[in-house]
Amino acid sequence: MLHDAYDAVATLAAIERERITHLFLVEPQLFDLVDHPDLARHDLTSLRAVTHIGSAAAPVLRRRARRRLGPVVTHAYGASEVGIVSTLGPAGHDRPARFRSAGPIRPGVDVRFRRSDGTLDAREGAVEVRSPAMARGYRSRPDEDAAHFVDGWYRTGDLARLDDDGMLCVLGRAADVGEPGAATPTDLQDTVCRQPGVRYAELVPDPDRGAWVAAAEAWPGAAVDVEACRVAVAAEHGPDVAAALRFLPVERVPLTEQGKPNRRAILSCARASSRPGPGSHAR
Repeated sequence: MLHDAYDAVATLAAIERERITHLFLVEPQLFDLVDHPDLARHDLTSLRAVTHIGSAAAPVLRRRARRRLGPVVTHAYGASEVGIVSTLGPAGHDRPARFRSAGPIRPGVDVRFRRSDGTLDAREGAVEVRSPAMARGYRSRPDEDAAHFVDGWYRTGDLARLDDDGMLCVLGRAADVGEPGAATPTDLQDTVCRQPGVRYAELVPDPDRGAWVAAAEAWPGAAVDVEACRVAVAAEHGPDVAAALRFLPVERVPLTEQGKPNRRAILSCARASSRPGPGSHAR
């Protein structure tokens, strides 16, 4: 059965009615599903794997999904241009450190890492992929084609590293991640989402202001405590990171047509909210 758009209630009903075994969702859809008040009213025992893709998902969010759905949560890393690169299945989520991992690289897929100086590194850097599922390029987009498809490899634009177990850990977009060891978008998302009133949050860099925007959505009946979030970020990542973080409490995190966080809309909302309104005075 195909639906015209994602809806949590319809999805829960379809899983129960059709005895669905495998479900594929982007991150906001997964947590819209597991946080829905009707979740416990449906029989979801047919599920064998609920795969989320599109973002790494903070460990606190992955643990919540596993707690509410059972040991069926799977994380996959990939791109439309190259297919699935790595997968961490339910059995792989067997220790706390694994909740930051994208799993082992799939057989037949080659991954290499490039440093900022252009040389290759065995374990960390900008991700380049070569796979049987890789596209041949972008049609009628020569500049993007030349930037991403180079010498038979696809440059994803992401930074990642291999951990001691050979698992791929995606740090985020190269444009979003600072110096090695700095807080990543997933690190910040994890800190913010562990605050009591926050159900879900998306972190977006604002390059024009050298800051981050945290679009934070509260649990029903709760509110986002901005000051508590800032204190938590300062404690875990340092006062400079907290000072560069702008919190944007939202009723719902803006999404694209594909269900992914709409980074452009989040930045627009943040900038609009910082403008003085009619009759007010900028400070």
